[in-house]
Amino acid sequence: MPEDFQIRGLYPHRLTQFTAKGKIFAATCRVILLLYNYEKYNSYWPEVAYLLNDLHDAQTIIRSNNPDYSLGQNRYSGHLVQQFKGVKSYLESQKNSGKSGSLEEIRNRIVTDIFKILRGDKV
Repeated sequence: MPEDFQIRGLYPHRLTQFTAKGKIFAATCRVILLLYNYEKYNSYWPEVAYLLNDLHDAQTIIRSNNPDYSLGQNRYSGHLVQQFKGVKSYLESQKNSGKSGSLEEIRNRIVTDIFKILRGDKV
């Protein structure tokens, strides 16, 4: 069926986007807690680094014996590479920024900046 051909590669593509963005927001939540109480949550940095480094794996080249399956895509979520780099750089830069307000203020600042980066805006 022609309709099946047109949507066949859509599902894995979208699922990898959701997975990658989930990793971004998991790392973002950890960074928010770190900035709020560094002494208590200092052990989260390795987890943040793992989540951010794993974003590269979300860009895995599609290897399939059936080229129709991928609908010509070379990578899943490849169009988000610059945003992933921006998020990774931004969150890593927060490591040494120190506490700068209440939990709500830190959350609002970090989440707003992450959404700007994902939209492609400058922070």
